[in-house]
Order: sequence, then structure tokens, then C-alpha cells
Amino acid sequence: MLGTSKRATGRAAIALALFTAALIEFTTDTPNLGPFYGLLGPPGTNTSVTAGILLILVATLAMVFGRSASVEDEGVAFIGPRFERVLRLAPAVALASSLFWTRRLIPPSHGLLWNAFVVVSAAGFIVLALARTPVLTTVAWGIGVGLVIRIIHFRTFAMDVGADMLPLVRSALASFFQGHSPYALHHVPLPLPLTYYPLTWLAYAPVAALGLDLRSVNVIAELAILGALWLVARRTPRAAVCGSATALLWTTVFVLPSSIYFDRITTAPVAWAAVAWLLATLSIGSRFAWLALGLALATTPLTTVFVPIAGLTWFRQWGAKKTLAFLVGAALVAALIVTPFVVWAPRDFYEGTVAWFNDLDKFPRTKWKLYRTWRRYIGVSSWLWERGLEQFLKPIQAVLVLTVAALFTTRGRSQMNGVAMFAAASFLLFMAFNPVLWPYFNQPALVALLVAVAASERVTPAPAPPAAEFPA
Repeated sequence: MLGTSKRATGRAAIALALFTAALIEFTTDTPNLGPFYGLLGPPGTNTSVTAGILLILVATLAMVFGRSASVEDEGVAFIGPRFERVLRLAPAVALASSLFWTRRLIPPSHGLLWNAFVVVSAAGFIVLALARTPVLTTVAWGIGVGLVIRIIHFRTFAMDVGADMLPLVRSALASFFQGHSPYALHHVPLPLPLTYYPLTWLAYAPVAALGLDLRSVNVIAELAILGALWLVARRTPRAAVCGSATALLWTTVFVLPSSIYFDRITTAPVAWAAVAWLLATLSIGSRFAWLALGLALATTPLTTVFVPIAGLTWFRQWGAKKTLAFLVGAALVAALIVTPFVVWAPRDFYEGTVAWFNDLDKFPRTKWKLYRTWRRYIGVSSWLWERGLEQFLKPIQAVLVLTVAALFTTRGRSQMNGVAMFAAASFLLFMAFNPVLWPYFNQPALVALLVAVAASERVTPAPAPPAAEFPA
């Protein structure tokens, strides 16, 4: 691994986050806009594998730069004034794409109003960037503009349009409110088991009880990610610098067409928020990170990818006994939330949350035979599917996650942004070989990179007990 300074590490985290966001954007089939790489040819195995290889490269670079800076680098600002000015303009570039994508939804009767909104919203970002106003002003502007565009899309498209995820949650909540197990077959309109862990669909329960649009929960989850980033940035020596860079990146991602699209059709933002708070608490060395892990485990099974990094971080910082206590505590929290639903309908819970996606002979093979869906999205899985080698995907995933964990023990650091960088690498490699591919599956890695930016000048914590030290 290469030695790096904080300046290089911080800028690398920003560059990797921007590149990952762009790649997700270009490979997301937002209606009438993408996938953008389709402009270079029809989406297929070549484009899918190429994009997957690029994200594998991002994962490799994340590990290279995810090392702690040396003591003599202490206090070096990781972005300079010029780089900051460029970063301030990034939300305007992202917004331009969203405005173009949304234009087709505006009726002629509202054309004048829309044109005024386009000019004011875009000009606002540019003026704020050139005037170098407080970054919070830019963030507030981005939230306002992003909400307006989301409202337009939410009002134009019902939850049933484009995907079955939110209708599935709505049906599950209806069953739950009526005293029936939500883990059953739901007709949305085709029969589909509930595939989510409890905290994913329960997050929508208060809004559903009030009769509001379930997608408002996705917006709240996006804001919760910003809260996690703020938690990390404020703990750094130069909170203003780290916080500014991270807030500008979050705002850029928030106004991208892909983010608006995911908020409209998926339940994924709830999982992203859970991952953000897990990595945030790990990065700052919080004693409550075990609670964040337990809640995340009860939200999405994909959290298991981060468990090795979490355990190794605790082992370095707290020692073996506390690490075991934290892992047991996290498992108990997850069990307390999940177990009642397992007991309520054990077979249906297993069929929906475990077998549906993990048994390759169920949904994955059926989808592949009918539509060759995995050829369109980021990953190298389609290459193996086409050659009948899909049975090797899960073993490859396990080997890659364990390899990243091994590298983290010798090369990574449990302070600054090493935790989040290695977590991003682990997740990207896992998803590159996932049997099922969707564009938003890579978003947790982007969230991890944002946490890495926020933690780029993390104060070095107290050394771990000698028994818990890894060899240098």
C-alpha cells in the first residue's frame, strides 16, 4: 500500500465519491434519460462488466488511500481554496441534469413558472458559489430545490409506477395494522413475499398511519444521512473544512436525477441512513456504535458486509473483551427486533428475507432467464451468469470481504477515514459479484465515501491496549 498524506487522502475520498456518484448516475435507467452509457451502445454485458471493473478500481484506490496519515501530516487541510470553489459548483452541475430530466413532466400551463424555477434554482447555486457564502446556505438551497423536484415527481407518478418495492411495503403495513403477519405473499399485483427486514418497512409505519405519501420517509432518510455526516465532521480538528466539503458533496448527490429516482421508487434510503449512522459512529470511536450496528442489522442483511470492519475497529480501539461485548450487544438488539416476526411466521420470513434473493434457483435465476436483467447494471455478475458459473458468485463475495478485512488489520486504521474507506471498498467488491444487480445497490458505498470525507481529519484516538494491537 502507498503512504499518503491527509491532503491526498481527503482529496482522494472526494474524487472517489464524485466518480462513484457519476458512475451510478450513468448506469441508472431513469426514464427517458438513461442509462447514459446507452448512448455509446446498447446496455449489455460489456457495459455492465466495464462499469463493474471501474468500481473495483474505486475499491482498490479506497484501500490505498484509506490509511492513517503520519504524525507529521497532522493539521494539514485536505482541500485548498481553489478545490473548494470547484466543489461549490458541483451541485449546480448535478441540478442541471435533474432540471433537464424533469422538464418533460411540466404541463404547458405551468411552463412560465417552471422556466422561472429553472433560472432561479440554477443561478442560486452559482451565485452562492461565487460569493462564497456559508456552506449551510448552499445546503439549505439544495434541500429546497431538491424537495421541489421530488414533489413534482411524487405528484406525477404514483408509488405503483416503476417498481413494486413501495407497494410491497404498503401492503405489508396494511397486514400488520390488521393484526396479520406482514411476512406473507402480497399481490402487488403479482404475488411477492415481503423481502425486507423489519426496520425497513417499520420505518414507514408512522407515515402510513397518518395516510401520507410513504416516499416522504425516503426524504427524511436522506436528511438523516446528512446528520450522520455532520456528527463525524464536527469531531474533526478542522470541522469547518471537513464539514463544508462533505455538505457540498451530499448536496450534489441529493439533487442528482438518480437520487430523486431512487427516492421515488425504492425503500433503499432507509438502509442507507442506517449504514451512514453505523459508519459515522465507528469513525468517531463512539461507544454506541454497537447499537447502530444492531439497528442496521435489523434493517438490511447487507449490513453483514460491514461486520468484519466493525469488529476489527473495536478490537484495535477497545480490546478483545469489549469487542465481544459490542458484537453480542449488536446481535441482541437485532434479535429483539427480528425474532418476534420470525416466530410469528417462520417459513414466510425465511422465504422472503433469506431464500428469495439468496437461493439462485428462485428469483435470481427466474429473472435472468426471462429478462437477462443483470446485463444492464454495474457488476461482473452477468459475465458469470452467461457462462453458467453463477454458483461461484457467493464464494467469491466471501473471499473478497475477508480479504479486505485482512488488509484492514495490517494496512487500514481505525481512526480518521480508514474505517469508512475500507468499508466502501468491501461493499463495492461484494456488490461487483452480487448475483442480483440493481443501480441503487452501490449507494451504501457512496455513503461510506461521504463518511470518509467527513472523517478525513479525524483526531487520532487513544492507542488500544497492547494485547489488541495488530502488527504494523
